[in-house]
Amino acid sequence: MPSIHDPDDKGRHPLPLDHTRQNPRNPFNFVGTHKIHLELTQRCQAMCPMCDRCYGGMLNKHLSNADLPLDLIKQRIPHKFVSRLSSVLMCGNFGDPIFHPDLLGVVDHFASHGHGAQIRRVVTNGGYRDPSWWSDLAKTKTYVTFSIDGLEDTNHIYRKNVKWETVMRSATAFNMAGGKSKWVFLAFKHNEHQIEEARELSRRMGFEAFTVKKSARFVSPVNMNLKDFDEIQPPDNPKYRNEAVENFDPSQFEGKIRCRALNLDNMRGTIREKSRLGNNEIFISALGEVLPCCWLGSAMYKTWESPRENDVWRLIDKVGYENILLKNHSLKSIINGKFYEELGASWKIDPVKMCKFKCSEKFDGYGEQFK
Repeated sequence: MPSIHDPDDKGRHPLPLDHTRQNPRNPFNFVGTHKIHLELTQRCQAMCPMCDRCYGGMLNKHLSNADLPLDLIKQRIPHKFVSRLSSVLMCGNFGDPIFHPDLLGVVDHFASHGHGAQIRRVVTNGGYRDPSWWSDLAKTKTYVTFSIDGLEDTNHIYRKNVKWETVMRSATAFNMAGGKSKWVFLAFKHNEHQIEEARELSRRMGFEAFTVKKSARFVSPVNMNLKDFDEIQPPDNPKYRNEAVENFDPSQFEGKIRCRALNLDNMRGTIREKSRLGNNEIFISALGEVLPCCWLGSAMYKTWESPRENDVWRLIDKVGYENILLKNHSLKSIINGKFYEELGASWKIDPVKMCKFKCSEKFDGYGEQFK
């Protein structure tokens, strides 16, 4: 099963099977964790209307522009753990990683101590930093996904506040310095006519790949029904529409939970056996919260909810918020701890809404984005 944010990343687990004893009630396992997703910052200049930073055009009142400190990363994600990681994704829910004050230092921490097959990836709108900074990033052999949703006359319709000239300057500097990159194009009604022109531009600019992404965000996580965003509409062309969204039925969320963070597809054995094999992924937010995935992190801070009022917070409050914070505990104690156990138990009884929304076996809006 590919990593949550990039279906092209097959990933590998360089360590052999670890027979460390595992809590039978916890489907997650520290020794089987070989992928990490970092939300380095909550900072971003953009106001994308389907993003949790400003869903529906309103800036999320729960955000504080927090940065995940480099010192904390070095302390709590030590060399030994870095050396076994197959994938380091720098993306997040609310911010763009290029706004972190020391992204190059973060990248260096993983590049200096990771093994040769480790994949390091930054996902960005590309609308910040000068060309020399992008050239320096290229030298770190970090793969960059540029989220560019149209051309000069359309990219800003979804990527609000992102300047086209800056994006083009950033991507050009990165690619010309030898960086490897991908252009990901979110298809909407207002830009679908430009897909082939953008694909050709990506070739001329030296992008290694061009991918059309079919948004699943037209299904609302508020009440799990179809959502209408005024100027942002699905494409007219059926081949650019998300099939899962097109065939959406609320009853699909009642299916069995297949947690994507565990990456269990095409692996034999029980959940505990497969978890120990080493294909698991974890997410660390800009606040230092250690969670199985970015989706639970986004569910904690929905702009239309009051703080700590939803079902994710009810699970967290059972074990104590302080017990999922990286500044207080090691990765091992958190992943092997009570919150992950409680989350796994909930799948069989009463799954949290976000688990049903993203990991129900009957609804695959995420997977359909890339088909």
